[in-house]
Amino acid sequence: MVRKMVVLVLACCVCLGLGNLSLAKELGVVVYQDNPGQHVPTTELVEQWATEKGVKVNITTAGHANRRTIITTALEGGTGPDIIILADYEPHLYAEGLLDLSDLAQKIGQENGGWYPIAEQIGNVQGTWKALPIYIYMHLMMYRRDILQSVGAAVPDTWNDFRDVLQKIKNAGLNIQPFGVSYGRSFDGQQFLISRILSGGGRVLSEDGKKVVFDSPETVAALQYVVDLYRDGLVDPTVLGWDDGTNNQAMLSGRIAFTFNGFSIKMQAEKDFPDLNPNLGVTVYPKGEVTRVCFPFTLSYAIRKDSQNVDLAKDLLLYLFKKENYEKVLSYTRGATGVSLQGFASLPMWQEDPDWKANLDAIPYAQLFAPPSAATAEVYNGYVIVDMIADVLVRDLSPEQAVKKAAQRMEEIYFGKGKE
Repeated sequence: MVRKMVVLVLACCVCLGLGNLSLAKELGVVVYQDNPGQHVPTTELVEQWATEKGVKVNITTAGHANRRTIITTALEGGTGPDIIILADYEPHLYAEGLLDLSDLAQKIGQENGGWYPIAEQIGNVQGTWKALPIYIYMHLMMYRRDILQSVGAAVPDTWNDFRDVLQKIKNAGLNIQPFGVSYGRSFDGQQFLISRILSGGGRVLSEDGKKVVFDSPETVAALQYVVDLYRDGLVDPTVLGWDDGTNNQAMLSGRIAFTFNGFSIKMQAEKDFPDLNPNLGVTVYPKGEVTRVCFPFTLSYAIRKDSQNVDLAKDLLLYLFKKENYEKVLSYTRGATGVSLQGFASLPMWQEDPDWKANLDAIPYAQLFAPPSAATAEVYNGYVIVDMIADVLVRDLSPEQAVKKAAQRMEEIYFGKGKE
């Protein structure tokens, strides 16, 4: 998976008062490039806003390695950026240090058709909006149109269909592996497995969040499905050693017919693989026994609670979320960033290419695998879920044993059980 990158707006202002925005002498803006290229129009918008407000901006490019450092330094030390951009669960992790943005969230939502549910789950922390989700990048299914045509198969709509199509490709004896995604410690593999589990009715926590319910027949069945794909020869035999970039390379080189990934594969195909690109299709994840689930990656703007430039920071956020400005970024990226507001789903641009429209189609199916918290982040970043695959295929545990082991680890992380 190509690293997803973010825009970080650093409002390091020397401001004598909050009532008059023009009193700010300088606004520092750090732009972090992302793969769809939204940093280009975002930089232009920040410069345009600064000109209109009479504020000098100092734009600096940040790298992946220092984004979290900038955030933690600003929130813990009370210096540096006034406006930060947070990934995924971070609005909940850093909530105590963030300003209440409920007024902005209400205004922006009312003016743009309302927030998508996933955006509200990310930005609203216990009834208070601590961040404003701006982009929702979706994990999607990539497939080879020409291969499906050659075996007389349609694009699979359910997980049962998916397996049937992979079997057809294998039976056809084509010089291509039916499917490939990392089965080892990786985010692509983990997102694939999480989506399969949730779509079949499995879950991590009970409705009230007070009990781990991961050890269930639904979770076991989903894991069994995934390992059976491997054992039945429907997956590239080397996937246990793959990382988050291997499936990109395998899809672009023609080694595999299916994978699950962010939209970066399609963008690279369009740019560098003109012969492959027309045959590279993109769509939402297959539907499970209960529902359809696509894994999201979200980016959200937030303001430091101790910022001395609150009025200025809020004004910039409102400017970036203005309809015409938001549309400018979407137009530049052709929607590869996804959207957080439902009013932008009706833009004509979405009808131009069904593959690019998958970035929009997947958003209603975005689902968190557990309520945002430090514990949930630890479960995800610690690969607790995807490790079950290796437990079965490498360490010879049964699916039931692997699920039980993962559930016990979750008990330790969420509730401290088993640490005594």
